[in-house]
Parts: sequence; structure tokens; C-alpha cells
Amino acid sequence: MEGKLIIAVAGFPVISQTARSVLPTLAIGGHQRQRIGRYSCGPTVYDHAHLGHACTYVRFDILQRILSRLFGINVIHVMVITDIDDKIIQRSLEENISPTILARMYEEDFKRDMQALRVLPPAVYMRVTENISHIIAFTERIIGNGHAYVTSQVCKHSLVMDEQDREKRTVKMTEKAVEEHKSRQLHARRYKLSQLTSMIKQIEQLMEDDANADIVKNKLRVDFSGLQQELADLNSVLRRFMSDEEFLDDQRNWFDLKNKSINDFFWKCEEWMKEVMKRSEQAEECDKRRNAHR
Repeated sequence: MEGKLIIAVAGFPVISQTARSVLPTLAIGGHQRQRIGRYSCGPTVYDHAHLGHACTYVRFDILQRILSRLFGINVIHVMVITDIDDKIIQRSLEENISPTILARMYEEDFKRDMQALRVLPPAVYMRVTENISHIIAFTERIIGNGHAYVTSQVCKHSLVMDEQDREKRTVKMTEKAVEEHKSRQLHARRYKLSQLTSMIKQIEQLMEDDANADIVKNKLRVDFSGLQQELADLNSVLRRFMSDEEFLDDQRNWFDLKNKSINDFFWKCEEWMKEVMKRSEQAEECDKRRNAHR
């Protein structure tokens, strides 16, 4: 291997593009000080960084420090941030903010975490949204030379598309995220209603005995009211994912009816507690009269 410096790096196998095989060593040019390029796939910025991110970037930071400090090699590190993705769009809908703002927020959060871990920052940060045309051109090229393949028509359209197609796909992807989130919210609302229904049955059983008045009062004012508020909150969130007509129809034919029965039960309990208190006062008055005649 004349003219080459071979650095064995345990745990960091290197893929040889020419030999198309995995090598246990990293081949570097033979000059005393030289420059190499390093590409790393950054995070998809829809949430906070986690332990897996820390493990990955700390590990490669150690490798970069070995190359630069021990062997005097200038490492030019480029990191790509995935700042557009189905997960980003879905989270932006949940948070009711734009995907761009959400991505920038978590990108800066990620950078602060890496700084706290003392990970060397890359020489250049690149974002997917700023390089869409390059990504498409590269994808077209590797498909054209047979180094990639498509598995379905949907995949093909997501890989090779013109500007108009990209806009249509973005709209379609957003609509899909909205429908998925609406479906989850509807399921969550039904589950919350089932919890309320179960609690109503428990309270009705307790109301068979006046001695349970304090328990009923506590369940009604704390547990029942809490679930009722959660149900109302879920219903408010659903408003953002429905058209005006769809939402009005849902409220008229489903939510208003369910909510009315829940409110009716609440006031029924209030009346029952008043009756219990009245009966208790009457019983006390009877006891006072009885004791007065003794």
C-alpha cells in the first residue's frame, strides 16, 4: 500500500466504493497533513434529540478527533438536517405551527444538545429543503444507471417529480397527515366518552345510599369534571381538522347529544346531593325534637 496511510479504527468499518466491500481499515492519502471529507446524516427535526443521537454523534466525534489530532488530518464535516418529512408535518399540525418554524426550533435544540456534549460542530450544515433539486437530480441519476430501483408507482413519483408534482405530493401528504390525526382524535374522544360512561355507572351505584354523598361529591367535582373537560378539549382540537360543514354535522348528530346527556347527569347528581342534604337536615331536626321530649 505504497503512498497510503492505513488507519485501523475498531468499530468503524469503511465501505470501499471501488471494491464494493466492507474494509476493517480507513485508507488515507500518504501526505503528512491532508484533507478528507466526511458526510453525516443529521436528525429529522420533529422532536428533541435522544440518547441514540448522542451515541451516534459522540462516537463519530471521537473518530474525527483521532484523525485530526493524532494524524494531523483536516476533516471537512458536512451534516444534512432533514427539515421536511411526514413526521414534521404531522407534528406541526398537532402544535398548530408551520413545519418550517417547528423544524428550525428543534434544529436549534439539537445543536444546543450537541454543544452541551462537546461534539465538534460540522463545517457546514445543509438542509433537505434547500437541496430538493439536487436530491431529485441525484436520484434520477442513480435510477438511470441501475444503482437504484423503485418498488411501486408511489415510490417512483416520490423520487422523480417536477415542481408541480412536488406541490401536489406535499398537499396530498398534508391531507393524509390531517386525516390520520383526525382519526386518532376521534378515537381518543370515543375512549374518553367510554370512561365517562363507566364513571356514570359507578356514581349511580353510589347514589343508591345517602351515606356515599361525600364520595359522590368528590368524584363529581374532581374525576367526572376532569374527564368532561378532557372530552371538551379533544372536541376543540378536532375542530382544526374538520371542515365547517363536517364539524357542524358532527356536533349536531354526535357530540351535542352525548354532551347533553353528560350535563344532564351532572345536574341530576347536583339535585340528588341537595336532596341528601335536605334529608340529612330533616333527620337531624327529628333527632333534636326526639331528644327535646326526653
